[in-house]
Amino acid sequence: VYVFVGGFAYSWGPVGWIYPAEIYPLRVRSKATSFTTASNWLFNFVIAQVAPIVMQAITWKFYLIFMAFNWLSLLVVWYFYPETKGRSLEEMDKVFG
Repeated sequence: VYVFVGGFAYSWGPVGWIYPAEIYPLRVRSKATSFTTASNWLFNFVIAQVAPIVMQAITWKFYLIFMAFNWLSLLVVWYFYPETKGRSLEEMDKVFG
């Protein structure tokens, strides 16, 4: 568990906080970032409430669900998320426009 948390905090964890602030134009950035933050907290709450119930029902197979979602996430990021490294905020309109 500690290795997972360390790996997540180092890699994918901050993306939900940093990426939305980079991709939205200034006119909607504050509302869009607040929406993405609220969505993040909502889904974390849902997972925290559902995980013990599902874990008790299907035991070790529950980890297969996490594995499937991780692979799906990898594919989505690889094919649909453009690289924003080294670009200014003004260039984001071109990347996502």
